[in-house]
Amino acid sequence: MRVSLCLLFIGFFLFGHGSGFSQTPELPVIIKWSNTVPGDFSFTTQWSYAENVFRNQFGQLVCNGFCPGRLDKLTDSSGRIIDDSMAVYYQILDTTHYFHTLHCTSNCSEFAGTDFIYATTQTSGTVECYTLAGVATHCRLMLSIKSDTCFASAELKSIIAGEDQAYTCTGGHVTIDPEQWKKGIIKAAFRFEFDANTREHIFWEGLILCPIK
Repeated sequence: MRVSLCLLFIGFFLFGHGSGFSQTPELPVIIKWSNTVPGDFSFTTQWSYAENVFRNQFGQLVCNGFCPGRLDKLTDSSGRIIDDSMAVYYQILDTTHYFHTLHCTSNCSEFAGTDFIYATTQTSGTVECYTLAGVATHCRLMLSIKSDTCFASAELKSIIAGEDQAYTCTGGHVTIDPEQWKKGIIKAAFRFEFDANTREHIFWEGLILCPIK
């Protein structure tokens, strides 16, 4: 049984509320449409397992973290998958190779990197893009694209009580490939600047290549 990476990440105790925006961004960024998007998109050849998949001392891919309880019955006391349970184990544990859709950097607090962004088309025609939290990254980026305008926001769901932050975009730029867009793919280069009510300034910048669902 395959479990999507999206569902696994949502289960990681942060951002369980889905892709909805926590605030309405205030400053629109005008999209530059160009058939030439600057940057190295070779990151799309790299892949990762879901965050709860690790290789144990026996060289087996096993679940560690948020795992279905029935997997425990398929391993021995040393954590090794029992030979005749191997097929069942991998029917339950998702060991898909997820190819990266994002290459980015940010100075947001509690940001340790993220390699995935997701894009969905709303009934209004707006395309919403969002990153998800992980075990080490608790800050996420959200984009709302409509016609020639992009609204950006970011938020931190801190592991420290009272340290949550909502960031409002104060400027930036984004370049999107129009031919890929017509095919239902976002190929983009971006940099956004943000402020919080604490006067903290952060940025997100990077490259996107992902399908729009």
